[in-house]
Amino acid sequence: MAGYVGADGIRGKVSESLTVYKVFLTGRYVGELFRTEGRSRIVIGKDTRISSDMLESAFAAGAASQGCDVLLAGVVPTPVIAWLAKSQDFAGGVMITGSHNLYMDNGILLFNGKGDPIGPEAEEKLENYIGGLTSINYAEASDFGRIHPYPEGADLYCSWITSVMNPDLSGKRIAVDLANGSASSTVPRVLKALGAEVIEINHQPDGLNINQNCGTSFPQPIQAIVAERNCDCGLLFDGSADRAVMVDRDGSILDGDHMLYILITSYHRMGKEGYDRTALTIASNSGTVSSLQEQGISVRVCRAGMRNLLTRMMEEDIIAGAENNGHIILREFAGMPDGLLASLAVLKVSQDTGRLISEMLEGLNLLPYIFSSYRVVMKTTVIDDAEVQAVVNEVQELFGANGRVILRAGATEPVVRVLCEAEDAEVCRIGSERIAEVIQRRFGTEDAA
Repeated sequence: MAGYVGADGIRGKVSESLTVYKVFLTGRYVGELFRTEGRSRIVIGKDTRISSDMLESAFAAGAASQGCDVLLAGVVPTPVIAWLAKSQDFAGGVMITGSHNLYMDNGILLFNGKGDPIGPEAEEKLENYIGGLTSINYAEASDFGRIHPYPEGADLYCSWITSVMNPDLSGKRIAVDLANGSASSTVPRVLKALGAEVIEINHQPDGLNINQNCGTSFPQPIQAIVAERNCDCGLLFDGSADRAVMVDRDGSILDGDHMLYILITSYHRMGKEGYDRTALTIASNSGTVSSLQEQGISVRVCRAGMRNLLTRMMEEDIIAGAENNGHIILREFAGMPDGLLASLAVLKVSQDTGRLISEMLEGLNLLPYIFSSYRVVMKTTVIDDAEVQAVVNEVQELFGANGRVILRAGATEPVVRVLCEAEDAEVCRIGSERIAEVIQRRFGTEDAA
């Protein structure tokens, strides 16, 4: 059963690789893990996809069968569960979410009592248990746990975030794309509590429409609203709201690179301790790295993936890092990426410094780049294909020493991702199209968001 736990937790197509029984077993393992550590209270959250209720019930039953009390926070963003696990004395937290994937997929994120992922040793033991290599005895009937609703969890988080990141948004008009996901339970109420007028789209989840042509990968509708309604900015979230992308009042898109640049350079100028270094992944623009270095900030670059980023940050005690897809980690405030926290932080810095978002981006000089994704049947078949490898090498030669091509498999979806980066925009376009032609001709793929 190797491979049940992947780079970003447990993820799979529901009723195929991710079955109700496996989720029940995962609940049993986690319940036993925390009970034997002497703590027996866990909190579970979920996103809005149709399978989340079913999987929540399976996990809760498994954990309760091992003697854990389970508190159900309902539909909340992933960072809410990480924060509750750490701040409310839980043994751990569980988030049922497929993140940015469509409704057919779902997954499980497991946090310890510090709000961090449970770690590779615990994940390996989970793999062994799911694979039948180890066994666990049920708790005695008199020791079974209970399952309770916990609606106050979202309230506690909203109170906390407005206390630590509280720009005055009075008179501000903000458009938000909630991706028909978890952000709908917290983002509007927080923005309104801070005084903003909020224009919401994709805020009516029906179980099937999460991430469907909306959220962080589809900024065009929010760009149009920002222009038409004279908004101060726009915010876009993915289905679990751990990532965010912003739209400036002029329609410019700010991804994780832009947002991190604003935050770390601003905090560095303010003299805040720890903001003289940061961590990014290989997917970040090379211009982001060089621009930060020119501002006197040391940059560590790691493999793509949120877990890889978080691991590097924890190993080197780095307090701010980001993926360009909108995962931004500000460990001064929270240990996991939080799209709302990062967005509020940008707005707060703008307010505190009296500078527009566009002004805070001065000095960020990005190289022209094109990021493409292709939906495939077998990721490794595409990546290992001789003709694909040949065109990648050809395009790398075209780009020269200051350009790059990165071909990699998506961590949680059947997609292959291609990053092309070159000094000249037209050369970048030509190279990207050459690679796309070969992949599409060889494998009949379709573009994926």
